[in-house]
Amino acid sequence: MIRIILALLLFVASPAVLSDAWAAAAPVALSDADKAFLARVETYLSSIVSMDARFLQVANGRMAEGRVVMARPGRMRIDYDPPVPVRMVANGSWVLYFDIKLNQISYIPASRTPLAVLLREQVRLDDKVTVTKVERVAGAARVSLVLTDNPESGTLTVVFEDAPLRLVKWEVLDSTGTRVEVALLDPHFGLPVDNNLFDMVDPRAKVDRE
Repeated sequence: MIRIILALLLFVASPAVLSDAWAAAAPVALSDADKAFLARVETYLSSIVSMDARFLQVANGRMAEGRVVMARPGRMRIDYDPPVPVRMVANGSWVLYFDIKLNQISYIPASRTPLAVLLREQVRLDDKVTVTKVERVAGAARVSLVLTDNPESGTLTVVFEDAPLRLVKWEVLDSTGTRVEVALLDPHFGLPVDNNLFDMVDPRAKVDRE
């Protein structure tokens, strides 16, 4: 389960696998309708200043639940329900990964994570992001993308309800083929968020602080 959780953050793969990831990062040819839709996605995602939601994560047939809080730009906190002993906090520069059971803490550059796209001050599907697929059906849409300079960090697919546009899910496919799906349950957008949730204080001293 810990390996699956890390798939949300950072991926390490062999050179052969990385070459496949680079091939998968080729930009898709966008129609005018696709470009108009992506402009809507940019505007919508940039308008989400905060989010507080329960989530259901599915990977390799295994499920985990928890709470995710986001405050843009740059900040996100993910707390898994027991028995998963993991807390993650992003502060804009780093992602803190804390294994409560092992009492171990790691820091990962936020720029190397696929979710960095969602945490930018203004979400822009520009030269820093390569859109690899746009899928639209009645009432729903999926946009897949990679970080242009770091495609080996994985493919992020953002899933929306449409009419009106609403974020409901994201998926991360890492360079080893592990897919992690995170569905948002009853998300609340635009509510005040306690900034203390994103403090980068080493939580080994305050494991139970909320």
